[in-house]
Amino acid sequence: VPVGKPRSGYGHAASPVLAGDNVIMHVTSMKALDRLTGEVTWEANLPCHWGTAVVVEIEDTPVIITPKGDAVNATDGTVLARKLGNCNYCQPLIEDGVVYFLTDGLWRGVRLPETIEPFEVEQLWESQPQKERYYGSPVIHEGIIYAVTRFQLLSAVDAAAGEVLYEQQ
Repeated sequence: VPVGKPRSGYGHAASPVLAGDNVIMHVTSMKALDRLTGEVTWEANLPCHWGTAVVVEIEDTPVIITPKGDAVNATDGTVLARKLGNCNYCQPLIEDGVVYFLTDGLWRGVRLPETIEPFEVEQLWESQPQKERYYGSPVIHEGIIYAVTRFQLLSAVDAAAGEVLYEQQ
């Protein structure tokens, strides 16, 4: 199944993700392929980037959160929200109903809703760690988000408050 040719001269890095009965490919537009047949079940014209989307369940419905901050119902391709945050190079991080977006110098924590309709999010915080590219995807451990820049600088941020705890080589 043709899924599109990357428009960037640097290529494409986002991996496919499984969401319900669909494999989600996001190369140019977002396409959902039936995981058994490969048939395109829906397509959404959404901006893509190098990071991989993540999937979270809301009311037993798989919801895709893209690195560009779009929330998409994975069953039918309906866009539920746009520009919740931004990850230029890595994937968003989700834990306990909160999605974290890390980009060059601006991190954001956003609480996802408990219901699909209305899809209303709550921005919890914005933080400004080192203004640099975070290529590797972040991890969270015991309430602290850890991410490393392309120049090997480790940033540690409190997941609840967005406070930069420390940065070190």
